[in-house]
Amino acid sequence: MRRLLLRMWSDSEERRGVPPDGQFLKDSPIKALPPEKLGLNQGGYGGEGVNPGPFLDNLSRWAARHAWEEKQLALDAGSEASLAAFTKRRTHAKASVFLSAGIHGDEPASTLALIALMEEGGLREDFNYTIFPCLNPRGMLKRRRETPEGKDLNRDYLHRSTLEVQRQLEAIDSWHPFDMALFLHEDWEAHGFYLYELMDASSTPVLGRSILQAIRGHVPVESASWIDGRTACDGLIAAPFGETQRKDWPEAFFFRHRGTPHCLTLEAPSDFPLKDRVHWLKLATRAALASLVDPAIGS
Repeated sequence: MRRLLLRMWSDSEERRGVPPDGQFLKDSPIKALPPEKLGLNQGGYGGEGVNPGPFLDNLSRWAARHAWEEKQLALDAGSEASLAAFTKRRTHAKASVFLSAGIHGDEPASTLALIALMEEGGLREDFNYTIFPCLNPRGMLKRRRETPEGKDLNRDYLHRSTLEVQRQLEAIDSWHPFDMALFLHEDWEAHGFYLYELMDASSTPVLGRSILQAIRGHVPVESASWIDGRTACDGLIAAPFGETQRKDWPEAFFFRHRGTPHCLTLEAPSDFPLKDRVHWLKLATRAALASLVDPAIGS
């Protein structure tokens, strides 16, 4: 299975040539019906698992060839486990963007999508980047949301009790500030794609609607009006940020607290074929990056 998955991405048609930015959604929307839900998610994620190790090893070799800087952040002095962080700096960059994936081990398409975007040249070349492609590699190896110790990393950004979160935040201290932070996720209960846009309580969504409008027709968008305990409209959850509203900060809260103006969590429905979920997350990520330069991308 590992060889099959590696071959799937390395032989993909998308890898052979990525359209110039701004053209990736100019094609006609898909006319075929989206794939049927697989019906594997019963009480949790039931789809295929992914060992992130071989993909991260390939990414390390790619990064060395393409002048990206890589840091391996050891989780424990007595352990071989580590987090991989990649940075790309340009002299005249238009913006600085943070991206992360794989914070939940049962969301493998997030990590595969982010790695594919890097290796395929799918990221804009006029931005600076800080990228954590797999924040929970030990959990992903076990196909479970939490770490092997049972910790949900995406609830630990206030107290910072886990080594994964500690190492990540220690590393990015010198890389702030960011103009945008994108967090790639999957939702085992969702029927379509949706996103959170984190903002001040008194403000309105800035980029979320444009991103969803840009991918609509290319990606099945969630139609529910109530998602994960929050009101939603056409796939958008406009989530107010308040530092005291919860004690289990997700990753987005930390970045908003540190002054990142655009914090968006992209959620793909995980009860679909893995290849489709990877494709949807790639499209949404590219639309989000384009929206930072052109907020009217979807109009």
